[in-house]
Amino acid sequence: MFTVQYNNVGKNAVDAGISGIGAAMYPDAGISLELGDKYSGFTYTYSHQLSKTVDFNINYMSLRALGYGGSDNECTAYLEWTF
Repeated sequence: MFTVQYNNVGKNAVDAGISGIGAAMYPDAGISLELGDKYSGFTYTYSHQLSKTVDFNINYMSLRALGYGGSDNECTAYLEWTF
Protein backbone atom coordinates (compact mmCIF):
# COMPACT_ATOMS: atom_id res chain seq x y z
CA MET A 1 0.00 0.00 0.00
CA PHE A 2 1.26 3.48 -0.87
CA THR A 3 -0.12 6.63 0.76
CA VAL A 4 0.57 10.34 0.45
CA GLN A 5 -0.27 12.74 3.27
CA TYR A 6 -0.16 16.52 3.05
CA ASN A 7 0.59 18.39 6.29
CA ASN A 8 -0.21 22.05 6.87
CA VAL A 9 0.01 22.82 10.60
CA GLY A 10 -0.18 26.41 11.87
CA LYS A 11 1.82 27.71 14.83
CA ASN A 12 0.00 27.00 18.10
CA ALA A 13 -2.59 24.94 16.19
CA VAL A 14 -1.71 21.85 18.24
CA ASP A 15 0.12 21.19 21.50
CA ALA A 16 3.70 20.95 20.25
CA GLY A 17 4.80 18.82 23.18
CA ILE A 18 2.25 16.03 23.21
CA SER A 19 0.33 16.09 19.93
CA GLY A 20 1.21 13.43 17.37
CA ILE A 21 1.31 16.11 14.67
CA GLY A 22 3.01 18.82 16.73
CA ALA A 23 6.38 19.95 15.42
CA ALA A 24 8.15 18.70 18.55
CA MET A 25 6.81 15.17 18.05
CA TYR A 26 6.10 14.71 14.33
CA PRO A 27 7.89 13.41 12.56
CA ASP A 28 10.85 12.12 14.60
CA ALA A 29 11.46 15.14 16.87
CA GLY A 30 10.50 17.66 14.14
CA ILE A 31 14.00 19.02 13.50
CA SER A 32 13.79 22.82 12.97
CA LEU A 33 10.01 22.74 12.49
CA GLU A 34 9.01 24.01 15.94
CA LEU A 35 10.82 27.34 15.38
CA GLY A 36 8.75 28.47 12.40
CA ASP A 37 5.32 30.07 12.16
CA LYS A 38 3.91 26.84 10.78
CA TYR A 39 5.08 23.80 8.88
CA SER A 40 3.84 22.07 5.78
CA GLY A 41 4.89 19.39 3.34
CA PHE A 42 4.33 15.78 2.39
CA THR A 43 4.68 12.39 4.04
CA TYR A 44 4.93 9.33 1.79
CA THR A 45 4.41 5.85 3.20
CA TYR A 46 4.84 2.45 1.57
CA SER A 47 3.87 -0.81 3.29
CA HIS A 48 4.27 -4.32 1.97
CA GLN A 49 3.27 -7.57 3.63
CA LEU A 50 6.16 -10.01 3.23
CA SER A 51 4.38 -12.88 4.99
CA LYS A 52 1.48 -13.43 7.39
CA THR A 53 3.64 -12.23 10.28
CA VAL A 54 6.15 -9.79 8.68
CA ASP A 55 5.52 -6.35 7.16
CA PHE A 56 8.03 -3.99 5.53
CA ASN A 57 7.40 -0.24 5.97
CA ILE A 58 9.18 2.82 4.64
CA ASN A 59 8.31 6.45 5.39
CA TYR A 60 9.69 9.56 3.73
CA MET A 61 8.86 12.98 5.17
CA SER A 62 9.62 16.26 3.44
CA LEU A 63 8.47 19.15 5.63
CA ARG A 64 9.38 22.84 5.72
CA ALA A 65 8.95 25.42 8.48
CA LEU A 66 7.51 28.67 7.14
CA GLY A 67 8.71 31.85 8.79
CA TYR A 68 12.00 30.26 9.84
CA GLY A 69 13.51 28.49 6.86
CA GLY A 70 14.04 25.20 8.67
CA SER A 71 13.21 21.91 7.05
CA ASP A 72 12.98 18.28 8.00
CA ASN A 73 13.65 15.55 5.47
CA GLU A 74 13.62 12.08 6.96
CA CYS A 75 13.44 8.54 5.71
CA THR A 76 12.78 5.56 7.97
CA ALA A 77 12.48 1.91 7.04
CA TYR A 78 11.66 -0.99 9.31
CA LEU A 79 10.38 -4.54 9.54
CA GLU A 80 7.40 -5.23 11.73
CA TRP A 81 6.47 -8.70 12.86
CA THR A 82 3.78 -10.24 15.00
CA PHE A 83 3.97 -13.30 17.18
